[in-house]
Amino acid sequence: MVAKLTPYDWRNLYQNGRYKSVDKNGVQNVPFPEMTYQTHKDIIDAWPSLANFAAEHGVKYDTAKGWRRRNSIPPRYWPAIVATAGQRNLRHVTFELLSTIKAAVEQPRAS
Repeated sequence: MVAKLTPYDWRNLYQNGRYKSVDKNGVQNVPFPEMTYQTHKDIIDAWPSLANFAAEHGVKYDTAKGWRRRNSIPPRYWPAIVATAGQRNLRHVTFELLSTIKAAVEQPRAS
């Protein structure tokens, strides 16, 4: 069974290049958990900080903050997002995921 973690949980479990799991005997290193991203906000929150995310993608902090608040990353930035996610070993951040999330948000609501 794969652990489903939020980006906040994921960041807090990461320590010195390894994930940690606390059991009755103390801290024990465990394998990389499966991360699920359900929103663009989840993807942004996977970076160590919003300032770090903004700097890596060449945008102002306030711009990245607006993306997170609106839960929407503009498509023209997706290539950079996917590339830097790959460098950070966030292997599930793909063009397909970004477009799937955008399509789900843009679907018209039934009246």
